[in-house]
Amino acid sequence: MDRRTEQYLNALDEALQKLENSLKAYTSEQLNRKPAPGEWSVMQVVNHVMMAESGSLNYLKKKLSDPSAIKKAGIGSAIRTWLLNLSQIIPGLKFKAPAFISEDKLPPVSDREAVFQQWRAGRAALRAFLEAQPNEIFAKEAFRHPRGGRMTIAQMLSFFASHLNRHRRQIRRILGRV
Repeated sequence: MDRRTEQYLNALDEALQKLENSLKAYTSEQLNRKPAPGEWSVMQVVNHVMMAESGSLNYLKKKLSDPSAIKKAGIGSAIRTWLLNLSQIIPGLKFKAPAFISEDKLPPVSDREAVFQQWRAGRAALRAFLEAQPNEIFAKEAFRHPRGGRMTIAQMLSFFASHLNRHRRQIRRILGRV
């Protein structure tokens, strides 16, 4: 695994721990309460981010089964990733979640610790998978984001960070309303 990828994974693990710690003071009822009809609860947001990451690992496993078919990354993937990350910080800009992580797939959660344990296990699986990959794969467009297109693994992890930060801000807003 290249150094940049490892740095992103370490930062993501730290951000996950901070998110988990920030929610410990809240009850299950508070974390599962929707601030308004049609809006997500904190735990739905947490599950959404976790499921997005785990779905990405499944995609990588499939895609990297034939690494010879993956092209080397260029300036296009860097520009697309920059634009995708920018979209995560623009207030008021909303995206419809992909079907596999939409609201009906995000039920209330009574055991927040189990959710975070599952998320950490998914991160550990991602790390182990990436550690087993040959170095040349990290220079290729191994991942495809539904809106951002093809990107490298490090760019995928960069998006994970901006996606998590976007939803951390959303969680703070929700907690202020419940």
